[in-house]
Amino acid sequence: MRKIFSERNIVVILFVLVLITFSLAQEESKKMEKIYPVVNAVTASHLLVHQPVIKVQGKAASGLSSSPAE
Repeated sequence: MRKIFSERNIVVILFVLVLITFSLAQEESKKMEKIYPVVNAVTASHLLVHQPVIKVQGKAASGLSSSPAE
């Protein structure tokens, strides 16, 4: 009798499940972008402005000022 759950069949099933999951997640993220367009823009600009700065021997490693006011 032939095995139904061979290693190859399990890999194919998992791959299809991953594709389905990512497509559903993409659709849901598009819905959320339509519902909350302002929040996404504010969050993105906040992340760009407030980058973490790592100090190495008293100097800013990223070249940015360590004070948030500047």
